[in-house]
Order: sequence, then structure tokens, then C-alpha cells
Amino acid sequence: IPVLLMGGMVGRVFREFAVSVSVAIIVSGFVSLTLTPMLCARVLKAHQPGEEEKQNIVLRLFERGFDAVLRLYERSLDRVLAHKSMMLGVTLLTVVGTIWLYVIVPKGFFPTEDTGYLSGITEAKTDIAYPAMVEHQRKVADIVRQDPAVDYVNSTVGNGGPNSLTSSGRMLVALKPRGERDNVQTIIARLRRNAGVVPGMQIFFQPIQNINLGGRPSKSQYQYTMQSNDTDSLYRLAPEMRDKMANIPGLVDVTTDLYIKNPQVTVEVDREKAAVYGVSIDQVRQELYNAFGSRQVATIYTPANDYQVILESMPEYQTGPNDLDRMYLKTASGTSVPLSAVTHFTRTVGPLQVNHQGQQPAVTISFNLAPNVSL
Repeated sequence: IPVLLMGGMVGRVFREFAVSVSVAIIVSGFVSLTLTPMLCARVLKAHQPGEEEKQNIVLRLFERGFDAVLRLYERSLDRVLAHKSMMLGVTLLTVVGTIWLYVIVPKGFFPTEDTGYLSGITEAKTDIAYPAMVEHQRKVADIVRQDPAVDYVNSTVGNGGPNSLTSSGRMLVALKPRGERDNVQTIIARLRRNAGVVPGMQIFFQPIQNINLGGRPSKSQYQYTMQSNDTDSLYRLAPEMRDKMANIPGLVDVTTDLYIKNPQVTVEVDREKAAVYGVSIDQVRQELYNAFGSRQVATIYTPANDYQVILESMPEYQTGPNDLDRMYLKTASGTSVPLSAVTHFTRTVGPLQVNHQGQQPAVTISFNLAPNVSL
């Protein structure tokens, strides 16, 4: 019962064991106090003093076997007691051997399971275009499929679902049966080496485990999360922490989810010029969203399905910041003026996303372990 009431990961691991033992003891006690006395009253027979009970052949065979084991134990015990010094030496050697085995046996928190599946996360430059990301992801997936230990690969890319960024992708790698491949750590090292030849792409592999300890979604199996209300200090110290962890022997794939150098264009509205042309700030905002957002303007209904109609610029007009000069706004007089006539474009860098944990800005540093290294 104390094991059943334990918290944390140890309690989760041993909960089923504790429930099974507790229930078995409770049922055993109930049977001992109720069913067993009732059966004794119904089955057992009273015997007079001096009266011998006749045993059947099954009981006689069991008695003979027990007597043989007892005689063997007596003879072995006599020999052990006749050589006390030697047995004391064997006992000391056993203690020394136990300590030696405890030292040399690999130890860790949880051993890495070989479930036959790997999780792969790809990452490119933060300003990469979606078509280029798709092409890079396809090259990495083709290299992974060519590995002799891989059965099949499921690859996804794009912002949505398990992918938090447009510049990231995910892969689910299914491995062949264990008898037809190497161990999972050898396969990960080989895939990391072979898939790392794609220019501009980073890929992180980790084995999928049955027991996960929670935490944030990350590119590696283990992680540290740094939090602070002072984002300037957090963004300054997190890269230093990552670099120092990368120099620790035994840690590989050290990375972070901090993306603060993403190129961006800030559109600043010149209020005086906008007032002259009769253009409002909200009009500028709505025009940008119409061109580069995902505004639904209609729905097409069919007998079998319905389809959303999304308004956006043509793909050839979404390739770079210079396409902003091609946008026009309607003035109060009904004429059109270019967006650049009432705005200023400033090229800067900024965060691609701002992660939070516990309502505070957070940066997660994740890492994997090298082969034969415990946590």
C-alpha cells in the first residue's frame, strides 16, 4: 500500500504492481478468514487418539519427495558447517563481487526502449519559403528511406498540427523487426550522419518511448527550460547556456527553441500622408491581411462537401519584401495610391515565436545522450 501511494514517476511505474499485490493480499486474507475455516469444517474429519490416518498414493509420493529434499539439505548443511572458514571466504567474495557488479553495470533513470519507431524533427533557416522547405524535406526523407533498417517514413512539413513553425518539419520513421536491423542507437547515429548532408537542414532523431515524462515538445529527448520575466536577460543567457551544454562530453543534438533573429519587415504608417490621401490605419492593416493572410470571403457548397474560398495575392507576388510596393490602397476620392506612398518599410529582425511556460517567457534547451551514456 505505501508503494501504491507513492507519487512521481516511480509511483506511476509501480502502481500496477502495487495494486496487484494489495488486492492479492486482501483476497487471501478474506479467504483465510472465511472460506478456509468453512472448508475445514466440511472436509476434514476428526480422528481418535492413536488412530493412524491412511494416506493415498498421491500423499505418499509427496511425503517421500519432501523427505528426500530434507535429507539432501541436512547432508549439505553438515558439509558447510564442517568447512566454516572456506564458507566465510565465499561469503566475503560474494559481497565483493556484488559491489563490483554494482559499479560496472550500466545505470540510468530509464533505459532507452527500442519500440521500432523513431521521431525526426527537421529545421531550416527561419526565413525559408514553403516550397523550398518542402523540397529540402523531401530530400531528407528520401535519404532516410534508403537506410536498410527503415521500413517506411511518414513526413510532414508546414505550420500546423505537430509543426509549430513553417521552417520545421517532422518525420515518423518505422523500423524493420529487430532481427533484421541494428540496435536503435546505431541506427540513429547512422541516420544523423547520412541525412546531415542536405545543405541548410538540421535533423534531430530520437526513439519513441512508451513512458514519457512530460515537458515541452522539443527536438531531442531531454530538456531544460529557462524562465524569466526579463526577456532581454533570458534571450541573452539562453544561447550561452546552450553553448556550454554543447561542450559537455556525452551530450549530442543540443539545440533550443529560441528564434529571435528572424528577418522581418515593419510597416510604419505615416499618419500625416495617410490623412492627406484619406487612408486609415485599419485600411492598411486589412489590405495586408487580404494579401498575405487567410481571409475567408465565401463558401462553395456542393451535395457532397463544402469548400472555403480564401482571398490572397498570387504566389508570384509573395516572394519577397519588394512585393509590398505592388500593393495599392483606395483613397477617400476613389483613386488608388501605392502602399509605399503612406508607409515606410523598415527591415529588422525579431522573434519567430515567443514561448511561455507557467505564464512566463521560457526558452527550452533540449539534448540527446551519446551511446552508452546515462542520464
